[in-house]
Amino acid sequence: MERRFCIETGSWDRADDAQRDMLRGLFGERAQRRYELYFHWYNLVHELGHIIAMCGAQPRAHPAEEERLVNDFAVAFWRSYGEEEKLSELRALVNDALKRFSAPVHDDREYMAWARKNWSSPAMSTFNNYGWFQFQCVSRALDADIGLPAAVYALSGRQIKPLRETRRYPADGEMAKRVLEDTVRIIRSWGLDIPERVGLVWSDDVNCHRCRVE
Repeated sequence: MERRFCIETGSWDRADDAQRDMLRGLFGERAQRRYELYFHWYNLVHELGHIIAMCGAQPRAHPAEEERLVNDFAVAFWRSYGEEEKLSELRALVNDALKRFSAPVHDDREYMAWARKNWSSPAMSTFNNYGWFQFQCVSRALDADIGLPAAVYALSGRQIKPLRETRRYPADGEMAKRVLEDTVRIIRSWGLDIPERVGLVWSDDVNCHRCRVE
């Protein structure tokens, strides 16, 4: 039976006051805009990176390393297909968010070694530690300037020759759906074996952002 993939993601509109206050504490000013940008523009492509790995990587990387790889992929994808303004906003919000976390290690450069060691432990499951790790991955991907073919090869072992085009998305209630549909179409145009359709499931938990296999 063919596997069915869906991406489950939280929604600002479904969040209660306590959840929105938490997001304002993380994202600061323009929290709703930043939430939409991070989770419904950037992170959807991150989750599609996991699907590329599920469908093509043999063997798959350690889960912590795969998080690094899918963030490299998402940044590289938007460098080829995205708006420079949104990438600049992404860098600013990641830099600001990192200031709000307490690093679980003395040296931020040890982020991956710490994650590999603690991946299955309670230490990784806290909002602070997992958030810190993810934003470290995004920050380093933004700094590394890895090309899209290299990022895709690291995930799937496949060579691609992507076109460059700019996909523009208003930050509205339809952005997530449009980003997901367009990105699946683009990935399949490279010849990668992922489903023609990946479902989008809205969660009542603003912190829920994951790829599911059904």
